[in-house]
Amino acid sequence: MSKEAVLQVKQAEAQAQLIIDNAYDTSKSMISQAEARAEKSCEDFEEAIRAEYKASIEDVRREVQEIVDKNRADDQRKYNVKEQFAKRHINEAVKIILQGVMSECQ
Repeated sequence: MSKEAVLQVKQAEAQAQLIIDNAYDTSKSMISQAEARAEKSCEDFEEAIRAEYKASIEDVRREVQEIVDKNRADDQRKYNVKEQFAKRHINEAVKIILQGVMSECQ
């Protein structure tokens, strides 16, 4: 093989190595960029899910609080009715109890 042919082969090999190195660097950069985009996408998705569930949780909390408040008000009304009944009938109840005690004593 002539000196010139050997030189051309070496130049071709050098160019091929440059192309390989460039392709490697390019693919490495593309992979890195894709990983960064994927990470950002995951973070954005996670943030959106958290926001959605936070709103849902707040809605449930509000509904539960409304139920608790309604039940508390209902219980207070029932208590007030029973208290009024007891106040109206306390004297009669005391008389009945005293009559029972007196009849036991005789």
